[in-house]
Amino acid sequence: MQNLIYRFNHEGCPCCGTTNHLPFFVNPKPLTIQNSEDFFYGGHEYIHAAIQCTRCKFIAIDSNLTGNEIDQLYRVADNEYYLETSPQRAIYYRRVQKQLRKTRRLDILNNTHHPIIDLAAGSGEWLELWQKDKYATELSGTLVKILTQKGIQVIPQEISEIPEQLFSMVSMFDFLEHVDNPKETLDMACRRLIPGGVLVIGVPDFGNLVARILRHKYYLFTPMHLGYYRNISLEYLLGQNPSIESFVLLKSPPFPISLQSLFKWVKTLKLPMLKNLEKVILPIGYSASIIAVANLKR
Repeated sequence: MQNLIYRFNHEGCPCCGTTNHLPFFVNPKPLTIQNSEDFFYGGHEYIHAAIQCTRCKFIAIDSNLTGNEIDQLYRVADNEYYLETSPQRAIYYRRVQKQLRKTRRLDILNNTHHPIIDLAAGSGEWLELWQKDKYATELSGTLVKILTQKGIQVIPQEISEIPEQLFSMVSMFDFLEHVDNPKETLDMACRRLIPGGVLVIGVPDFGNLVARILRHKYYLFTPMHLGYYRNISLEYLLGQNPSIESFVLLKSPPFPISLQSLFKWVKTLKLPMLKNLEKVILPIGYSASIIAVANLKR
């Protein structure tokens, strides 16, 4: 695995192609990532460096980990917190589905028998919404068992090994920011779609006001994210893909947040008495992602 900074310097920005960038963050003495907790929820203290594209504002980080080390952290992750937030994800994905249907870009799903696939599907809340044959990729053994119990077929291969022109929809929520080759990943996803198929992407929005103010202290600036996107980053990435006919970018609907989630992300100590607060949902959610929906050429 080559980290994104190396690839940026030698191949250009993965979104717009320019080699022009500026330092975004430098940490000469990063803390050592010792476990999945550090990897998923550790802040900028664990990150060695980050650079930002001068044209599309894409940010690439050096996680100081090999590809095998990253895969292992996903495989052995403690999914307790993730599974506790399953009800919130179910609500969120219903909102996303409603939002996307209004664009009419999903209409092809009503006229084809081809299955759908979600990359890094987690516990499957997005796939459960669809009355289609459903496939998924997922590294966590715990989550693979849950997906299987829900009747979702988990594909063990890399996406590059999956037959081409097989799916009517490929979705990747909270996935693209975790890969060191977003352009190649997008290409591979498009090749798995039938002509006119739908690609759905959800990534953290590093162009929102809070992220621009806090920069490397933003709560989503963590070692697990290898790249950060703004609207303009995705516009370049999707716009330069020859398979895509058209696309639209949307601000994500609000994600319901509990008190426990709030304490988790602001790095407050996780006290035992807070565990029951996962059931206390705050009246106002947060919208911190960009949703992109693209249609392939027919």
